[in-house]
Amino acid sequence: MEFLNPGEKVKNIRKLLGLKQEKLEEIGVSRNFISMVEHDKRKLNKRTAAKVLSVFQNQAKELDIDLDIDVKYLLTSASDEATSYCREKLNSDFTMDEIEQLIELCNKYKIVEDILPNLFMKKADILFDKTIYNEAFVEYYNALEIYKDKKDIENKALVFNKLGKCKLNTLDFTESLAYFIRSNNLSSECNNLTIKQHSLFNLAIIYGRIDKLEEAHTYINNFISICDSKNDLYEIIQAEVLRAVYYAREGKYEKSIETYLKILVKETQIKDATLALIYNNLGSDYLEFNDLENSMECFNRAQHLRETRDTSKLCRTLIDKSKVFIKNKLTNEAIKLLNEGLDMAIIYSDLEYLISGFNLLEEIYSSLQDDNALNLLYNKVLYILKNKANNQYLANVYAKICLNSLIHDSKNENNPEFRNKLIDLSVFLNKSLNFSKNDFQ
Repeated sequence: MEFLNPGEKVKNIRKLLGLKQEKLEEIGVSRNFISMVEHDKRKLNKRTAAKVLSVFQNQAKELDIDLDIDVKYLLTSASDEATSYCREKLNSDFTMDEIEQLIELCNKYKIVEDILPNLFMKKADILFDKTIYNEAFVEYYNALEIYKDKKDIENKALVFNKLGKCKLNTLDFTESLAYFIRSNNLSSECNNLTIKQHSLFNLAIIYGRIDKLEEAHTYINNFISICDSKNDLYEIIQAEVLRAVYYAREGKYEKSIETYLKILVKETQIKDATLALIYNNLGSDYLEFNDLENSMECFNRAQHLRETRDTSKLCRTLIDKSKVFIKNKLTNEAIKLLNEGLDMAIIYSDLEYLISGFNLLEEIYSSLQDDNALNLLYNKVLYILKNKANNQYLANVYAKICLNSLIHDSKNENNPEFRNKLIDLSVFLNKSLNFSKNDFQ
C-alpha cells in the first residue's frame, strides 16, 4: 500500500485532470513554486492548498469526475496518513499476513509511536498461541527494544513476563527466571497489580521447575496475598493447585491429594482446563500409592476433559496414564498410549512431555530388547530435537539419544572398551536430566 506526500498528491491529481502547471499560476503562485511543491521541496500552507483545491474541483466538475478530497488530504504527509491507517487497523482482528504488511508500512514510513511495538506484540501472541515459542520470543524482544527507548515501564514489565513464558516453554529455566524477576520488579515500580500477579505466579512456577520449592511456596503465598478473595477466586484456585503440585514433588502425596479434594468441593466454579489438570495430577498421586483403580479413574476423567476442552495438554494425560498400564504390566497398551501422547506432544511443541514420553518408551523397548523399535524411536526424536536443542537441557537429551543410538547401532564388537565408555557417558547424561513430575500445565 502506498501513501503520498502533499507534492505527490498535487502532481498526480493535476495529471489526472489533464492540467498543466501553468493553470495553477492563476491562484497567484509561480510555475517554479508549483514545481518545487510537486517535488516536495516547498510546502503548501492551508490558504494556498485551498486555492489549489478550488482549481482541481472546478476542472473535475467540467470533466464529470467525482473528486472526493479536501484541504486536509492535500496537506497530510505520507507518514501521517500511514500512521492513521495503521492506528485504525490496530482495532481489527489480524491475520499474520496483515500484521506483516502493517509492520512493513511502519518501517517504510518510519512509524514507531505505540503502533510498531503493538504490532510486534500481536505477532508474538499469535506465534505463542501456535507454540512457536522461539519466534514469539524474537517478536516480544522487538517490542521490548522500543519500550526501552520510550521508557515505558508498564509495557516493559508486561513484555518481560511474556519473554519469561517463552523461555519457560522451551525449558530455558535460568533465562525464564531472570525475565520473571525483572517483570516483578518493574510491576512494583509502575504499581500494576495485574502484571504483578502474573509475575508472582510465574515465579512460583519457575522456582518449582528448578527444584527450589521453599521459594516456590513463598511466591504462591505472595501471589494469594495480593488477590481479592471474591474477584480472583479462579486465580486463587490455580495457586492452590500449584501448591498441591509441590506437595507431590516433596513426596507429600497425602497432603497433595487432600488439597485437590478440597479444591474439588468448588468443582462448579473451576474451569475445565484446571479441572482436567487436577484429575490428571490426582491420577499421578494415586499411582504413587499403587491405588491403580482411583488412578485410572482420575486419568480417564482428565482425558475426557482434555479431549473435549483442552487438546493442547492431552499428550500429558496420555503419557502419565501410560504409567498405570506399565505398573499393570500391560506393555502393549502402554506403548500405544505413549505413541499417541508422543505424536500430540510433537504437534503442540510440548518439549517436556516429548522427552518424558521418549524416556518411558525407551525403558520399555530396552527391557524388551527391541533394538528395532529403539532405533526407530531414536531417529524420530532426533529428527524433532535437531532444530530445538538450543539450551543445555535439550542438548543433553539430544546427546543422550545420539549416544544410545550409536551404542545400539555399534557393530564394532572388537572394541568393547570404546563401547563401555559410550555406555558410561550415556549413564552420566541420564543423571544430568532431572525430569519433574506433576507439572503445572
